[in-house]
Amino acid sequence: MPAMTGALLSFRSPLNSFSFFFFINPQKIMRIFPIFLFCIFFAPSVLGQKNMEFKLKQVPYSDTFHGREIPDPYHWMEELDSPDVLRFIKNENKKVKHALKKVKVIEKQYNDDKKKRYITSFPNADITRNPNDTYYYYERKKGKSILYYRKTKDNREEVILDTRTDLKGLSNDYKMVNYKICPADKRTAYLACNDDMWFSDNNNTIFRIRQIDSHQIEDQLANVFFDFVWIDEQTIAYRQRNLLGGSRFLLKVYKHTIGMPQSTDVLIYEKIHDELSIDLHLSDSREYLFIGSMNNHTSEYYFYDIANSRLQLIRQEEPMHRYFPNHYKNDTVFHIFTNKDAPNNKIVAVSIQDPTSKWKEIISESDSYTTFLAKSAQYVLLKEQTDFRIDMAIVNISTGERKTLLFDEPAYDVQFVYLDTVANRVRLKYSSYLTPDIFYDYYIENDSLSFVFENKFANYNKDDYEVKIHHVPSHDGWTIPVVMLFNKNVVQKGIPAPVETSVYGAYGDTAEPFFSVDRLLMLDRGFYIISIQLRGEGGVNSARHLGGAGMNKKNAAMDFISVLDFLILEQYTASGKIFASGPSAGGITLGIAVNMRPELFGGVKFLISSLDFLKNLNDGLEWIEFGNPHIEEEFNYGMDYSPYHNVKRQEYPPLLFMHGYKDTHVPCYSALKMVAKIKEYRTNSNIILLNINMDGGHSSYFVGKKKMFHPYVFSLAVNDGLL
Repeated sequence: MPAMTGALLSFRSPLNSFSFFFFINPQKIMRIFPIFLFCIFFAPSVLGQKNMEFKLKQVPYSDTFHGREIPDPYHWMEELDSPDVLRFIKNENKKVKHALKKVKVIEKQYNDDKKKRYITSFPNADITRNPNDTYYYYERKKGKSILYYRKTKDNREEVILDTRTDLKGLSNDYKMVNYKICPADKRTAYLACNDDMWFSDNNNTIFRIRQIDSHQIEDQLANVFFDFVWIDEQTIAYRQRNLLGGSRFLLKVYKHTIGMPQSTDVLIYEKIHDELSIDLHLSDSREYLFIGSMNNHTSEYYFYDIANSRLQLIRQEEPMHRYFPNHYKNDTVFHIFTNKDAPNNKIVAVSIQDPTSKWKEIISESDSYTTFLAKSAQYVLLKEQTDFRIDMAIVNISTGERKTLLFDEPAYDVQFVYLDTVANRVRLKYSSYLTPDIFYDYYIENDSLSFVFENKFANYNKDDYEVKIHHVPSHDGWTIPVVMLFNKNVVQKGIPAPVETSVYGAYGDTAEPFFSVDRLLMLDRGFYIISIQLRGEGGVNSARHLGGAGMNKKNAAMDFISVLDFLILEQYTASGKIFASGPSAGGITLGIAVNMRPELFGGVKFLISSLDFLKNLNDGLEWIEFGNPHIEEEFNYGMDYSPYHNVKRQEYPPLLFMHGYKDTHVPCYSALKMVAKIKEYRTNSNIILLNINMDGGHSSYFVGKKKMFHPYVFSLAVNDGLL
C-alpha cells in the first residue's frame, strides 16, 4: 500500500472568511464581535451538516487483475483503525446524531405506536418439540434475551435463563447466540460471544451449562464455536474452529461429559476445511451424530456411531450435489434429503453399514421446491415452497399418498415445530403477512387441526388490509412473483403512494411471509409493502437461484427494476416514491439498480451491505454466487455490475448506510468507500447518512448502546421532507 503523507481530511468552517475580515478591519471589532460569538457558539449546531463538512482526499492506489489496473483512491479507508478513518467515522456518526434530532417526533410516534400493538406477554414464541407440552418462549430486553419456560397444564411460568444477570460483568457487546434444552428438560446450555463468531475464531466465547431448577451453573467450557448438541443427559458434542489463513480453518468436534475437565474430552472429528460452512446435528433417533461441510452448491457428511464410537464418511462431496442425512428410531437405513438429479430435491435411503452403496429413492421430486422435515414409521413430512406460499405435505410411506395442508390466504408460511411419532401428531406454526403466529396440532390419522395458541396484537383489524399477488415479466421474459400489501382505507390505485421494499437476490434464500408489526405501521402510514422473488432466490440450486447467480448475477437487479417499472406503469407509485433496503448480499442487487436507475428511488438503505465485487466477494463461497475475479471472463462481468466500481456522475437519492465496525464478514469499509465515492461523483446534494455501530458486527449491527437510525423511520422522514 502506498505511503500516506499529510492529513487526509480538511475542515471548512463559516469562520474562515470571517477571521480574514477581522484581522484586516480591527476598527470594526465592536460591530462584528456579536457575530464572532454566534459563529463560535451557535453556528455549528444551527448550520449542521452543510457547514461542518470534512472533505475526503484521495490517495493513488490500484488493484491489478488480468493486466488491468483498477484505480481505488479510497483504498486507504480499508485500514479501519487508522486515525483518519476513525475521525471520518466519528464525523459521519455526528451527522447521524444531528439527523436523528430532526426526526425525533416521527421516531417517537413510530416507537410508541409499535409498543401499543403488543398485548401478548411473549411476542417471540418458540414452542418446542416436547410431547409433554412443556414449551419455551423468550422475550428480548434491550438487546439481550430472557428465556422462559412454561407448563401448559397448570399455566406455570418460570424464568430459566436471564442473560442480563448471567453475563453480568462482561463487556456490553456479549450476547447469547445459541441455547438448547437437554432431552429431559433438566438443564439448559448456552453460548455467548462478543463478536461475529460465525466469521472469526472461537476464542471470545463463553459456554455454560445450567440446571433449570436450581439455576446453578454446572459446567463451563472454553473455545466453543457456535453449534453444539445434547447427546444425552450427561453428554454434549461441540465444535472448535481455528483459522489458518485465508478461508482455510481447522475444525475439531469433541464429546464432553458434564462435570469432567475439558482436557479429558474425546476428539471425534478433525479436518482442515476450505471455504465451507459446518453443520453438526444429532439424528432423530439420538443414535448418530452427523458432521457436515457444505456451501450453497455441495456438501459432504460423516456420521459418528455414538454407541460404538465409530466415525465414517457417507459420501464425498461432488460439484452441485447437496445432501442432508438423518436417522429415525428403529430404521436400518439413513434417510437422505438430496438434490442429486433432482433440482427440487428428493428423499433416498441408504444402508448404514455401507452408505457408499446405491441410494434407493423413497420420495420422488415434486414440482415445488421441497425440504425434508421429519419422519415417523408411517409418514414423511415435507415443506413445499411455491412463490409466496410455504406448505406442509404429509406422505404415506407405504401407499405414496400425499396430502398438503392448505390455508385460504394467498401467501403464508407453515413451519414445522415437532412430530409426536406415537400419536402421529404434528405441532406446527402458521403465519402470514396479515395473520400473527398461530400454533396448531395436526392429527394425521384424523386429518384434523386443533388450535393451541396464538399471538394477538392490539388495534389490528385484519379486514383493513389486503394482499395481492402479481406476476411481472422481466426484461428477458422471466416471470417474477410479487406480493403487495396495503391498507385498503389509506391507499387507492391510481393515486401514486410511497413503496417500501427489501431486496436480496442471492444464495437461493427467499423471505418467508410472516407477520410484522413494523410493516403494519408502514401500511397504516400510507405505504405499499412489496416483496419480490428475484432470481438468485427460490431455493438452493433451483432454476430461480441459478438464474441470478454467477454469470447471471445482473438478472436479480434487472428483475427488481422490471417490478418497479411495473408498479409505476400501473400507477401504484411513481418515480422518487420507492424506498428500498438491501441487507448484506442484497447490497449488490440494490447497488446495481441504484447506479442504473437512481431516479426510481425516494430513499435507499444499505444495511451491512456488500458493495465491492473485488473486496467483499473474495473467496470461493462467494465466487460461485457472484463470479470469480481470478477468471478473466467472470472478472469482466463482475466489474460491469460492481456497485462501488460503477458509481456515476449523476444525481443520487437520499442514502442511509448502516454497518457494524466489528463486522468481519462484510467489513464496514464497504460502506465507507461507497459513501466517499458517491460524494465525489454525485451531481446533487441529497442527504447521505453513514451510521457505524462501533460495537456491532454483521449480525449485531443494530445492537449496542449507541442509537441507530431505524430504516423505516428514515423512509418516513425522507417521504415527509424532514431529511
